[in-house]
Amino acid sequence: MNWRELILKVRRLLVNPDQDGRQGIILLVSFLLSLVLWFLVTLSQSYDTEIEVPVVVEADDSVVANHDPRSVVKVKLRGTGMELISEHLKWNRDTVHLAYDESMLGKRDFRVSDYQSQFISYFPSPLVINGFRPDKLSIVFGKRYQKTVPLLLRTSLSVASPYQFVSEPALATDSITIYGQASQIDTIEQWYTLNVTEIVSPTQRKALVPVDTATGIKTDIKSVEVEVNTVPYTEMTFTVPLKGPRESQGVSVRLSHKEMTFVCSLPESEQEAFQKKMNEWTILLDNSTLTSPFGIWSPSSDEFGDQVKIIQTKPERVRFVVVKKQPSLN
Repeated sequence: MNWRELILKVRRLLVNPDQDGRQGIILLVSFLLSLVLWFLVTLSQSYDTEIEVPVVVEADDSVVANHDPRSVVKVKLRGTGMELISEHLKWNRDTVHLAYDESMLGKRDFRVSDYQSQFISYFPSPLVINGFRPDKLSIVFGKRYQKTVPLLLRTSLSVASPYQFVSEPALATDSITIYGQASQIDTIEQWYTLNVTEIVSPTQRKALVPVDTATGIKTDIKSVEVEVNTVPYTEMTFTVPLKGPRESQGVSVRLSHKEMTFVCSLPESEQEAFQKKMNEWTILLDNSTLTSPFGIWSPSSDEFGDQVKIIQTKPERVRFVVVKKQPSLN
């Protein structure tokens, strides 16, 4: 008899019970009752288990820990099966707060079992605590010192196209106070904002960026304002003649190209004035530009000013040879 035939037979017994069927129902009910009884007897017996409990060592502002004082301890419990199942079904557990005292100062380890009374009140009274794992937490508390150091911007700021930054973003404050043990902060000479990318709205004039963090060190501020200035940019393509020095300077320059085409981005408000300026623009390659008798020249990033950003040039670079004019023998 396969399992499908067994199900059909049980269904017939329950729906249309005859004499044999009534006996089958009695057997089925007896089996279920014995199963429940066995389950209750089993759960009433005592067992051992471990429950993970979050803990934190709380100290006043005069001391600081060498790393995060939060941890997780496995508490060894003994109780009935029903009590232990009830404990395991608790999803969100409250944190046990362990109070710091002066005897911990400078010690590398302290025993969790010294705070057993706080764990006893944490669990229902029928449960018995038989130990902790680990029983020692490696947290070193030391006297708190403070130091003020320069604060530098390491956060990368970006803005949606076609907007760009007219000037480099600047921090609203240039220093920060850090707190920690002497051995931790003595060698720190500067602090940074968090190394992440933040998106700035084109209408923003100030952005809030997070300050970096380090284990065992606290800061007097968690974030800092950054002053930003953005304007819409546009692209322009133009060609500029390249010329060498006049013969009167005693040298001549041979160039591989007589002109260079630029693709630049600049503020939309400057486009018209810049276009007029480009119609009369010539790049002069003279002795101050060409520092060797031959080589390769390429434009500097600020060739047309701070607000004009060169995206591409064609050609990318120009080869040159400086030829000195021979003096006359007459």
